[in-house]
Amino acid sequence: MKHIFITFIIVASTFYCVAQNKYEAEGDIKYKNEDYAGAIIEYNKALNIASYYSGEDTVSVSKDYTYFLRGTCKLYTEDFTGAIIDLTKSLKNCPHNVNNFFIYGNRMIKFGEEYIVMKNSYSLQHSYSHIYYYRGCAKMNLKDFKGAIIDFNRTINDEDIKYKIFYYRGICRLNLGLNDIGCEDLRMAGELGNTDVYEIIKERCQ
Repeated sequence: MKHIFITFIIVASTFYCVAQNKYEAEGDIKYKNEDYAGAIIEYNKALNIASYYSGEDTVSVSKDYTYFLRGTCKLYTEDFTGAIIDLTKSLKNCPHNVNNFFIYGNRMIKFGEEYIVMKNSYSLQHSYSHIYYYRGCAKMNLKDFKGAIIDFNRTINDEDIKYKIFYYRGICRLNLGLNDIGCEDLRMAGELGNTDVYEIIKERCQ
């Protein structure tokens, strides 16, 4: 009887794990196609499955990554409070160096009607600093400018998005009346190639 019970647990766990991965894969497809509302539905299904085995690194990181993606989807659909909640959850296993990348775990990819597990399939897609960036954007949209600046400060050395960070941090500082350093940020964003800043500089920084 014990053998049958253990076998049932293993089979059931495998079934739920595969289902979780398929929901993630479907969500990833919708995310890439900018169907953010549809992606949220798939990520909800994945996160609701009880087979996220606590203590297994690949699963915990996969879960963190799904929270990250669902959080960014909520940001794009203007659910800013929900975005902050999910992005904060995705930071659970964040290392001290926020420029480190998600580097582990497997994720299913869909080819036609087949699902194939790709080892380390999302290993270099997003750095942890991107989490702070998106959370800072959500806070900024809720007019929590001080909280947004704190998150942007954590990402300021990320070369991939630095031009965006200086821009948004500058906007936050201007909204707090910190015009001198806000304008410095906007000028730096312009130097880094963000051409959106120049109209604001003309209006606020002369």
